[in-house]
Amino acid sequence: MKRDSRFAICILVAGLTVACIETVQAGCEMLAGKALSDRQLWVHVAGDWQDFSKVNELPVSGRRKIAFVYVIQRFESAADSTGAVVIKSGRKNVAGGVRGPDTVLLVRDRASATAYCEMDKNSERFARRAVNKKAYDEYHDYDLAEDRTSGGTDFATTINDFHVGLKRGNPAQCVRTNASTDQSGRWIARNMRSQFSFDQNIVDSGMSPHYVTAGKYILATLAPRVLAGGSDGLNAQRSEIKSYEIKDGLACVRFFASVARRDFILRVNDLGARMAGAWDTETRWER
Repeated sequence: MKRDSRFAICILVAGLTVACIETVQAGCEMLAGKALSDRQLWVHVAGDWQDFSKVNELPVSGRRKIAFVYVIQRFESAADSTGAVVIKSGRKNVAGGVRGPDTVLLVRDRASATAYCEMDKNSERFARRAVNKKAYDEYHDYDLAEDRTSGGTDFATTINDFHVGLKRGNPAQCVRTNASTDQSGRWIARNMRSQFSFDQNIVDSGMSPHYVTAGKYILATLAPRVLAGGSDGLNAQRSEIKSYEIKDGLACVRFFASVARRDFILRVNDLGARMAGAWDTETRWER
């Protein structure tokens, strides 16, 4: 017997229900019966899905990874569209805290996902790889060319396979997630690549101009902290690209994150919304 996964999404204004959307097979079946809203995060604990904003501390668990769901809603012309999010997580370096490797684990879904384009040079199944966090920051914080980072050619090969092309607009365009230029080829500070940074200032305001970065490299010979990256103070980081398809105004992105009971960060940046013109696209949580 086919299971009916329909449930209602209601819009509340000033405590009053003003509209409801019934959703079928929206990818949110696991949250049936829950009151959902845009940019909401759910976590699976104690056998149930709970609103993460109401969970003060995660329970002790022998598992390294915990399941989450991020909710995306659209109520405009893009109610049936595609996109992708970058999910960033990591543990804080604190005395007595859980300590993992000083690497960033790169993860993405299949290259054939509907949201992606121009993927002929990307492997269908990305072999998740842990890269040195310094090289990750040099690339996403300071816009170094992939073959000029401290990670060398191995990092260059891995990062090029990790990043993808995203469909945009009508007529469709293809924008690479590691692009540091706009559609005309002009360098811009708040580019797509910057949205993968673990530095909140870079995500919000963009990278420094290249001449400023060059000056920082010179000063770093005397004061290394001048080139501190967004990954400083974190360990066991994870950066994941995951696509989504919005159906009837709704999409749910399910993912796993390696977090501890406390002293961790979790961020979701909606690249699809950013390409559609939204400015503030990253939602952040930490414990």
